[in-house]
Amino acid sequence: MEWYDDRNKFIRHEREPTKEAGDYKTPQQIYNYLNTRIWKQEEAKRAASMMMWKCLNGIKENVMFCGPSGSGKSEIFRQLKLIFPRHLTVYDTSNLTADGWKGDKKVNSLLVDSVGKTHNSIIVLDEFDKLLTPRFSHSENVSASIQSELLTSIEGATQQVTLAKDVTHEVHTQRISFAMCGAFSNLSEDVATKNKGASIGFGASLEAVKPYAKPLTAEDIIEFGALPELMGRIQRIVNLEPMTADDYTQMLCKSSHSPIQRLEDIYGIKLCLSEEKKLELAQNAYDSGLGVREITNQLTRMVDDVLFEDCETNYIELF
Repeated sequence: MEWYDDRNKFIRHEREPTKEAGDYKTPQQIYNYLNTRIWKQEEAKRAASMMMWKCLNGIKENVMFCGPSGSGKSEIFRQLKLIFPRHLTVYDTSNLTADGWKGDKKVNSLLVDSVGKTHNSIIVLDEFDKLLTPRFSHSENVSASIQSELLTSIEGATQQVTLAKDVTHEVHTQRISFAMCGAFSNLSEDVATKNKGASIGFGASLEAVKPYAKPLTAEDIIEFGALPELMGRIQRIVNLEPMTADDYTQMLCKSSHSPIQRLEDIYGIKLCLSEEKKLELAQNAYDSGLGVREITNQLTRMVDDVLFEDCETNYIELF
């Protein structure tokens, strides 16, 4: 246990940002920070930087981030949370339920963490496409009920939040911005299919029939299941680019973006991969559609196998 505790102390120390949050005072400074940690996705990094800056300056903004799994939607906000921990809360909304329906995670619970806070903040609603997918119970669309409950919070109001029986507190959602992140994979495939006809014939673009090749619009997302009233409260939709096998290869070769560097920080080791192993991991990440998560998972398993045999080593080579 002593080795484990020592390594955890090392992790916490190494993964702390090199600057204080106060040093990130402009959108450009926030963007520069994200740019050392997020591969590609220029539009998303700029949008998230502006959203964070607006939040810190009391300007409410609601933004939807759409893109395939592994493209960096959630990672952008995980990285921002490292330097603005008091201003960001991330929720998995895939199993959120409406008031009166079975389940512990209610719309009201999204605001519990905001009780008593006087500073401006961003609530990140992850897996938001799952929330928008129509779900019917006794002929009622539960998804529509959840969205209806969200409208007031997203618009901005003073709301009563229940902490316990007969215990309520006020939360001013005028201070809270909302970032909605979702893959929308089925929707993107549907949009690609609809545009397939336009890609047939002389001068047609084969790229147009691929999922995510055409940016998703508010109209697409409403057709998917979002309430028009909800989309009307979202100021911007950001579409992230799909990652390629070459992107994952490049990411492995650049330490500031690399899962290799992160595992080195976690375990306190030097980790070296052959070019063949990097290509193999990148191709697996692309083929599986799991992206960086798949690279990290595979690397972790391999590193664990080595450390099981010799947990004192501080240098690991993988071929």
